[in-house]
Amino acid sequence: MTSRHIHPWLIAPILGILGAVGPLAIDLYLPGMPQITSELGIGEGVVQFSLMTFLAGLMMGQLFLGPVSDRVGRRPMIIAGMLLFIAASLGCAFVQTGEQLLLLRFIQGLGASIGRAIGMAVVRDLYTGPTAAKLVGMMMLVLGLAPILGPLLGSAILMFASWRWIFVLLAVFGVGCIVLVLTLLPETRLPEQRTSSHPITTLRNYGTLLFSRQYMPYVATMAFAQAGIYAYLTGSSFAFINIHGVSPTLYSFIFASNAVGLMIGAQTGPRLLGRFRAETIIRAALVTYVLAAVTLLSLELAGEMNVVLLSALLFVIIMSIGFILPLCGVMALEAHGKISGTAAALMGACQFGFGTIAALMIGLTANGTAIPMAVTIALAAIAAGITAHWAFPKPQPAEELCLGEKSV
Repeated sequence: MTSRHIHPWLIAPILGILGAVGPLAIDLYLPGMPQITSELGIGEGVVQFSLMTFLAGLMMGQLFLGPVSDRVGRRPMIIAGMLLFIAASLGCAFVQTGEQLLLLRFIQGLGASIGRAIGMAVVRDLYTGPTAAKLVGMMMLVLGLAPILGPLLGSAILMFASWRWIFVLLAVFGVGCIVLVLTLLPETRLPEQRTSSHPITTLRNYGTLLFSRQYMPYVATMAFAQAGIYAYLTGSSFAFINIHGVSPTLYSFIFASNAVGLMIGAQTGPRLLGRFRAETIIRAALVTYVLAAVTLLSLELAGEMNVVLLSALLFVIIMSIGFILPLCGVMALEAHGKISGTAAALMGACQFGFGTIAALMIGLTANGTAIPMAVTIALAAIAAGITAHWAFPKPQPAEELCLGEKSV
């Protein structure tokens, strides 16, 4: 069986599961962050930094693994990344200090990085245009299950066992991903498509992408927008549980509802391509994102925030981002099929790099309130909106995403 004979809607759930490795490694342990703080005797900021180091691993891993996959193929790199993820997850289950947690979370991020980078590269190996956008939307539908099930499963584990078992479960999930790849996922990077992964060639390709007007504006918009998600991931558990006094279980349900919002946006955006240009959809979603984020910050500064308002505004913010991510991702990769692994890697690295900065900002400014989270989300939204407004390339009708597609 070759990749050319697999229906896109079968590929989508496989790629979604692989892409969910990173989000699960974040979402599953969010309800346990206060318990980790207490058991290891470390500060709130240190536990939040463990998210930052994981994101840093996701960023750096993609920069290396993506270009190598252009040379050796997608499947070998997925398996290598999963083995590293499994080892680090088991290590996290036995940490005794905050320093050990920070280091192992970084290594865990290196392994988990393969899922997102390779997933986008596989899509570009096979499709462009609206089919690619819908396929990415389907991937995000599966990915959306991670923030729904992750906190709920994490909370369930905490009801009966230590937070350490969360990392054991992550290792088991990694093993399942390897089995899935070996049995169901074909190689999509055909031998004649493979390019050199020599460091000089890789650096040259990265340089080309960084100065491409058909690539960087979409990637930058995507990265700024997603920084808001990671600000939310970093600060939301403390905002809801510590500040507003909700239970870990209720927080998990709130978190899950926001994940549903992300899924709604990811499914709706690509379906609007027949009526609107991708840039128009992205800009409209960004207006909503900015308005909700500024309202969130204003209410926090005024001391008027409550659980209902916080939940509602975060739902709108996350749903808006759901419209933005798949469309920006497909537009960025559209013209770079020959180096799709490298392009997807740089795109993912930018996303997680900005996510790392967002987590760092919140960790450094943690003051027992939700204001650091609200400020970071608002800054991310405004930066994304400015980028989309000023930097998107002018439309070229013959190349518009809504007019053509192909399987390559």
